[in-house]
Amino acid sequence: MTVTSVIQPKRPTSPDWKLMDVLPNLGFPAERWYSRFGHLAITAVEVVENSGLGPEYHVSFSKNGGRVSADEVPGLLKVFGMEGSDEDNHVPGAIARNFWMPVAERLHGYVCPCKDTEPVVIEGDYEWRPIDEGKA
Repeated sequence: MTVTSVIQPKRPTSPDWKLMDVLPNLGFPAERWYSRFGHLAITAVEVVENSGLGPEYHVSFSKNGGRVSADEVPGLLKVFGMEGSDEDNHVPGAIARNFWMPVAERLHGYVCPCKDTEPVVIEGDYEWRPIDEGKA
């Protein structure tokens, strides 16, 4: 199933990045990008159920099969036009860091309310929140 949408995933502005492939079977527009420095980005447009935000840009980053450091994040977000996005991770030990930003400009800067109510687990400079299966 190929997904067609007028809202396209964020794309890098640097020539250091190359499109690896389009991910057609996720149910939403998604692409995989690779940098000459070993970064992998999956960029998509998704609608989170019950968020009320409408479509959101979602970009996840990893590097050489591991997690990118917090120091690298600002530069990566800039390359993808995701400055002001919210890092929101819900997977223990994950190698990808996940960033979300509503497509609607009036909602830029939105921070997920889960950060106020869910416990945080800190692994170095990576934070994630367990999903309460009772709420899902």
